Amino acid sequence: KGMESAFTSFGLGLILSVVLVYLILVAQFKSFTDPFLIMLAVPPGIAGALLILTLTGTTMNIMSLMGIVMMVGIVVSNSILIVEFTHRLIEDGMPLREAVQTATRVRLRPILMTSLATVFGLIPMALKLGAGSEAYAPLARVIIGGLLASLVMTVFIVPAAFLIVYRRRAAATDKKPPGRHPKPAIPALAATAILCALLIWTPNGQAAEKNSTRPAVKIALALPENPELIGRLDLKTAETIALRRAPEIAAAYLKARAANELTKQARSNFFPQVSGIIALIGTGDDISKVFGADPLTGKDTRIGASGGLSNSTILSRESNGILFSQLITDFGRTGFLTSAAKLDALSEQQRAELVRQSVVLLVDQAFFHALEAEALLRVARETIASRQLIADRTGALVQAKLKTELDSSLARVSVEQARLLQLQADNKLQAAHAELSSALGYRELRHFTLIEGQLATWREQPLATMLATALENRPEVAATRLHRDASRKFAAAEQAARLPKVTLQGAFGNTPVGDAAGRETYAAAGFNVEVPLLAGGRLRSRSVEAGLRSEVEQKSLEAVEDHVSRDVTLAWLNVRAALKAIAVTQSLRSSARDAYELARARYETGVASIVEFSQAELGKTEAELQYVNATYEYQIQLAILAFQAGTITPAAPPPASAATRPR
Repeated sequence: KGMESAFTSFGLGLILSVVLVYLILVAQFKSFTDPFLIMLAVPPGIAGALLILTLTGTTMNIMSLMGIVMMVGIVVSNSILIVEFTHRLIEDGMPLREAVQTATRVRLRPILMTSLATVFGLIPMALKLGAGSEAYAPLARVIIGGLLASLVMTVFIVPAAFLIVYRRRAAATDKKPPGRHPKPAIPALAATAILCALLIWTPNGQAAEKNSTRPAVKIALALPENPELIGRLDLKTAETIALRRAPEIAAAYLKARAANELTKQARSNFFPQVSGIIALIGTGDDISKVFGADPLTGKDTRIGASGGLSNSTILSRESNGILFSQLITDFGRTGFLTSAAKLDALSEQQRAELVRQSVVLLVDQAFFHALEAEALLRVARETIASRQLIADRTGALVQAKLKTELDSSLARVSVEQARLLQLQADNKLQAAHAELSSALGYRELRHFTLIEGQLATWREQPLATMLATALENRPEVAATRLHRDASRKFAAAEQAARLPKVTLQGAFGNTPVGDAAGRETYAAAGFNVEVPLLAGGRLRSRSVEAGLRSEVEQKSLEAVEDHVSRDVTLAWLNVRAALKAIAVTQSLRSSARDAYELARARYETGVASIVEFSQAELGKTEAELQYVNATYEYQIQLAILAFQAGTITPAAPPPASAATRPR
């Protein structure tokens, strides 16, 4: 009975541990899907543990159950490494499939190190090599079997399930109309209640007393909202969506990764080069014998026109061998080539950052254009309401014989002009939303409820300071400078190509089949010194070409710096002008309002004509429009100045449900 009770307790403890781990992961990842994907590594681990118990003839006992509980914790941590890193790569804009592949490949090394270190450390205990290890052998065997099985299956099952789930979620998200929010599969309150019930559950199945002193456990569970499904849009959210969806960012990121691979290719010459060779060779006489013909010569085969100074004697044989080569020194050529590749990779990273900043600038401009269009539409509607009221009053006065038909006609003309202004403002708003939709990565026109937020202000800095900041921070300046340094390193490598190259070479193998003279096990090693003596001027010409190209890159850098200085200067002047325009238009608007109120009072008392009143009302409308234009033009010029100075800061995109761009 005691053994049965212990087995029951450990079994329930295992189930409880799995459920608690799942709920804790739900709170950590703020998702009900990711913990489920992570827990997929547990069933293969349990299957491996049971398999090794069967193969070794070990019984299921208390130590075995303890080993299963420990094994579950280890395999779950391995899955967390893959899922968490995959989300991080997707945040950086990497496509879904590539993010899954990259995360699995990168995290494979730490998973192998952790799992194999645990397995190797438990082997003596599993083999009962130490004194008193017999009691702990089942625990060690269960952990070893579970880890090995989970290690093999985790790197396949978890990434595949992640890809399937998030690819389907992306397809489902694409079909949902904007403005709808996905509902969580399980309410957060229910999940919290389940966790609390499990924490206060006792082994005999009874709940704790009402006056229990256990602290209450509260975990807030909420699924992250997808910004693309939110109808209300602020500037930061817009930037986040654009950074996640822009294909040019993904292309720049892939270019940077490709440049990193070039660095590895150049650096590979520092490491040993080993090749496996299988040679199956037959002479003309032996080939004739195979087909039942007479020998061609009956002598050893020697190739006369071999095209080189090599051994011309050919023996029929089948040989297996390994060729080894290790660079000793090439007097810096490989080092220069590796440095050039690293600098080029850094240059591509800067160009990727330039693309990110360009996308943010495009979104900012589109966002403020849309806000400006909305403000213009509001002014147009207010103008229509005001002019319609005047037209109605004028019509009533005409009927009372207090105004003429001319006054009524002019009032109706002003109303129609306001409606024309509204049509223009509405069309501008539609165009602005189309521009914003395109900047966010949508092919179709989408409408958003824009949240203006707090408008930016400018803390004026001297032009010289702005120029220095731009030359230091602008990504294209840094990219061109790095590319220039890379060209200089490449020029140095081309100069070193005329120096000797020393390598260690070796060969090892066996010839089991063939002529008796050639059947042997062979091994040889030696140093090879390659000295370029005459190459028809090719090496010198390559060196001169590389030097000239490095000078070209220097001039390109100077040109880029000149263009940046010009752009920063223009942006700085435009911001100052836009700031002054706000003050002027604000004063103009105030004066136009005063003139309008005065003309309105004069018109209502019959002192002024409808022409004078219409002129005042037109001046008020134009002042309102100019003020709106100046306000948002100032915000746009501020964004351009931040971009030109290299101080614009792209926001990091949130975890995407998929890397494919829904259309």
